[in-house]
Amino acid sequence: MDFDLDSSIQQLPSIQQPFTEERQTAATSGPIFKAFTEKHQAHVIEPDKSAGLSNWKDFFESSRSGVQTLETNIEEIQLTTHQSPPTESLLQLHTQFILVQTENGFILINQQAAHERVLYEKLGEAIKGKAIPTQQTMFPVTLELVPADFVLLEELIGDLNQFGYFIEPFGKNTFIIQGTPADVGEGNEKMILERLLEQYKNFSSEIKFSQREKLIRALAKQQAVKPGQQLGEREMQSLVNDLFNCAQPNSAPDGKPTYLEFKLEQLEKMFGR
Repeated sequence: MDFDLDSSIQQLPSIQQPFTEERQTAATSGPIFKAFTEKHQAHVIEPDKSAGLSNWKDFFESSRSGVQTLETNIEEIQLTTHQSPPTESLLQLHTQFILVQTENGFILINQQAAHERVLYEKLGEAIKGKAIPTQQTMFPVTLELVPADFVLLEELIGDLNQFGYFIEPFGKNTFIIQGTPADVGEGNEKMILERLLEQYKNFSSEIKFSQREKLIRALAKQQAVKPGQQLGEREMQSLVNDLFNCAQPNSAPDGKPTYLEFKLEQLEKMFGR
């Protein structure tokens, strides 16, 4: 590189004074000199004296990140809920419960009961006219039933089509499945409908329920996540947000609680504080 040398540089003390052995030692041991040696290049990692605390630091940093994400989601739904929604981090316990830390304690959500409530209200909206979208099956599936189940499914077809299914009679005791809701996995159509009919028949003794109400309850229970099902962070956040957007988030369709709330002051009393 060609440039004009500033003559004033020659007058600096660092230029005029001799470079003694003492000054050489001081220079080579300094951080600037070390940065240019091979040992201190970017690919070399020196032992960290605080390594014992690094894992905990990473844990709390990641927790703060998750909290910020959830808090953003919660702020968006606060205006539409009449409950105090959770404000902090999520943790799945025993692949059955979701622990949600709140400002004043924590709540423990039963994932199946919560999902049943979400699905129940979603299906109720579908009946009122907000039909659930249908995805066409790549290869139509044939479903053969015993005569009694054939008659039962024939009675339910109208409502099932409103819930995202596209089913048509196809000969004696047989239906053809042309489409299903988007959340029904490809290849599971037949099994899901068979289980739905069994679940529906479990509600047959409930005389106080209409046929449509029985179907909605059966669908919600059959499609809800079950104990033992692992949920990712995004799935848990979505379920919690959907639950607290429900008209009645504190109970499942069968009246059982969807979550239990624990106050910080209660916990402190339990520990004698």
